Amino acid sequence: NSTRFIGTGGGNLLDLRDLGTARTLVLVDGKRHVSQSPGTSAVDVNTIPSDLIDRVEVITGGASAIYGADAVTGVVNFILKDDFEGLKFRGQAGTGAEGEFDDFFFSVTGGSNFADGRGNAVVSVEYAERSQVQASAIGNSVSSRGRTIDCTPAAQAVYGRDLVPDDFIANGGECTVPDNAGIAFLSNAGTFTAIESPFGVFAASPIDPDGDGVFESSVPYFSFLPDGTVFQQNTNNLTPDLECFDCDFVDLTATTTAQPRIERLNFSARLNYELTDWAQFYLDTKYVNTFTQQTGQPSFDNGGAAIRINSDNAFASESLQDFFADNGLDAIFLQRFNVDLGRRGEENERETFRVVAGFKGDFELPIFGGRNWSYDASFNYGETNRNLVAVNNRLNENFAIATDAVFAPDGSIECRVTQQLRDGETPTDAAGNPVDPSVAARCVPANVLGFGNISGEAEAFVNVDSIRTDENTQLVWNATAAGDLFELPAGPVGFAFGGEYREETSNTTPALEDSLGLTFGNVLQEQNGSFDVYEVFAETRVPVLRDVPFAKELSFEGAVRYGDYSTVGGTTTYQGKALWAPVDDITFRGVYSVAIRAPNIGELFGPLDQNFFQVTDPCSETDIVELEVAGTPEALAAAAARRTNCAALGRPDGFESTADDATLPGQQGGNINLFEERAVTYTVGAVLQPRWIPNLSASVDYFNVQIEDGIGVTQAQEILDLCVESSSINNAFCANVTRDPNTFEITNILSSAINFSAIEVEGFDYEVVYNVALNDVVGLLGRDMDLDLGDMTFRVIGAHYITNRSFPLASDPDDPESILGELGQPKNVINFNAVHRKDALTLNYDLRFLGNQLIVDDEDFVANPFAQFPFETGRAFFHDVSARYTFNDTVALYGGIDNLTNNLPADYLVASSGTGAGSGIFNNIGRFFYAGVELSF
Repeated sequence: NSTRFIGTGGGNLLDLRDLGTARTLVLVDGKRHVSQSPGTSAVDVNTIPSDLIDRVEVITGGASAIYGADAVTGVVNFILKDDFEGLKFRGQAGTGAEGEFDDFFFSVTGGSNFADGRGNAVVSVEYAERSQVQASAIGNSVSSRGRTIDCTPAAQAVYGRDLVPDDFIANGGECTVPDNAGIAFLSNAGTFTAIESPFGVFAASPIDPDGDGVFESSVPYFSFLPDGTVFQQNTNNLTPDLECFDCDFVDLTATTTAQPRIERLNFSARLNYELTDWAQFYLDTKYVNTFTQQTGQPSFDNGGAAIRINSDNAFASESLQDFFADNGLDAIFLQRFNVDLGRRGEENERETFRVVAGFKGDFELPIFGGRNWSYDASFNYGETNRNLVAVNNRLNENFAIATDAVFAPDGSIECRVTQQLRDGETPTDAAGNPVDPSVAARCVPANVLGFGNISGEAEAFVNVDSIRTDENTQLVWNATAAGDLFELPAGPVGFAFGGEYREETSNTTPALEDSLGLTFGNVLQEQNGSFDVYEVFAETRVPVLRDVPFAKELSFEGAVRYGDYSTVGGTTTYQGKALWAPVDDITFRGVYSVAIRAPNIGELFGPLDQNFFQVTDPCSETDIVELEVAGTPEALAAAAARRTNCAALGRPDGFESTADDATLPGQQGGNINLFEERAVTYTVGAVLQPRWIPNLSASVDYFNVQIEDGIGVTQAQEILDLCVESSSINNAFCANVTRDPNTFEITNILSSAINFSAIEVEGFDYEVVYNVALNDVVGLLGRDMDLDLGDMTFRVIGAHYITNRSFPLASDPDDPESILGELGQPKNVINFNAVHRKDALTLNYDLRFLGNQLIVDDEDFVANPFAQFPFETGRAFFHDVSARYTFNDTVALYGGIDNLTNNLPADYLVASSGTGAGSGIFNNIGRFFYAGVELSF
């Protein structure tokens, strides 16, 4: 997805085996590519010129011995054309059926041979543009009412438990959610105060019984109409956790961007020139400018950060003044979603420059009998610069004084600090905090009592567009040589060796106002880091048998690489392959490798920046009792561990945390003490090409990836849960949680990169390809056709996952955290493709299938399966159709429809627009129409 993290808008990052983009190595012509994001190795493949791509090679499994670090789960290698001749124009336009989503692409590519064919030069220019789409403009409103799930005995057997809660209605094998049901997180209300409105919400007396800005749920809540008139909100079924159903709320999708606006210009130039019979010079350069824009949620104020509105506020309506008087109040504390202050967003401009230059060729090596060898020596430099503008980044002090408005002597409305400065007093905000006089002197009053009443001048005073800059650089020197050493009866023994030097740097400079903590955004610090590595490597291929009984082919391959990192020191990786074809029809293959990944710059040198986490305190009495009531063995074990460990931490009896209705402060960043992760991977499979079924090819491979000391960041909720659900509190996670010694409330959570105990993924890959002439099929039916019906190709490629889990606790090696089947990690993924070709016409059909996924944590679901409903996505099918007609050698037209059945996130996900870490696996645009033309000369 393109909207998950700050600054990643518009990026297209690859992730093999669901183990993260950091473990997938992306190459162009076998050479590394500079990253798009500071501190990472993730490559934006949108920067690779599409019209110059000749083919894409995907190698799964640990390939670090051959290609270097980061190839833990595999390599994706884009091979570009080096002999393009002619002139090609391509234009494409598309539009979405919903949400006013438009997409446009244009490219022109020209190339020619020169110097009697010894050289080739090609230039390609691409421009792409797509519009921003808001989640609220797509599909159904987010609601769980009337949803159904499969409650048949077969479905219940899958989960090993009764799927019909007592308060749900079994109806013909389906469980239907009652019409008055709702889920707390469906609303802004559930996010902030379960009964939020766009215009703010506040509580009547007692306003703040504990003096900490936290309201009790038993207190009535009030809000405003747009003109500032007070009304009491519907608080039906409000729980102590500030969750509700059949109550007032705002849908968060109203301020969520489903797709960012993207503009991308790509200029690429390539040159190949044969200097001599044994030396060819090559040059590959490109410049890519990518601009993205997206808007998100506005600033908000809730819990202890609620806005204090004094009874003398000049913007108070008559009904609010009566409310103050009737309740004997001096102030209210307003919790507000500040849409009318301007939605926050980001404008992200990335400039990527890359140049690769080198020499390659063939030569004879006298010491091996004059055998032909090849060599390649290259220089590779890449640089990505980024300007990230945080739009409408609220200045907190400015907002605090702007909302505290009073009447001036002439009857106009001004900020209280303006009055204080005029009277020679020290300026303070509504809470009595001192204010910088220079800021106070510029104050413009802002009316937050209602909606749409904040003036443009006040908005300009409160908001700032802050600018952050990033720079990534990559420098690589590489040299390789390959050829045959000697001949065996089964063929020549191949050998390759080489060396590489690589240097990576990353620098991030946040806006001054962010680094000083003056804005609504997180407090950010500079990130500066670099590393270099020297590597040497060797590979060999040994053919053992060929064309003998029970061995049409038997061969072995091996590779080894040694690297010396400035950060983690020496590392060694190796790989072994075996291939055996007993007969022509079947080939068995296997790969065993030990791969490494050194921590990247962000993981090592990333500062501990401020962050805010929305979590549930596992020590809360309500949460522990909920597990006990669930009564499953897993739930009872978790509840017992929580009671014991929370008490050891100092939990008072009956403790109820306020963490569930507020975001908690914390820190998140890198860890200079990280060391490399080590992955043991192996793949065993077979390829079937039966002679009795011509044009059929099928393969199946079992894969297993076991990562030791895996590098990752533990999420805040996992830190809290792992702390108190372990065998004791003597673990690394409890050390990262700080609690107030008097209230036991969480005051800080440290979420830094660590080396996990282990990560494990296993499963099966499979692929079936069948080509058939339709006239042959008709012939098998005993009919003859004079008309040529054309050819068809069918292809199925899929993966079935058996295991996907981590072992975060070294002290508890038998206590894994499984994510298999959770959102974004389906057990089954299948792509089916059917292509029909007849003369100038090509018809294409694609089907993408995603297996059912839980939208709750797997362990939480096992412990208490009915804590949330719906709890799963159901299976998802996406259908694409397209057609292409080639009129002649010059003109071709094509068009198609993606997501033909308009499958949308709201159909199978609650409170999701397909933009989250897991939900991004789903299509969130809906039905999309496109058409294009190609002109070749």
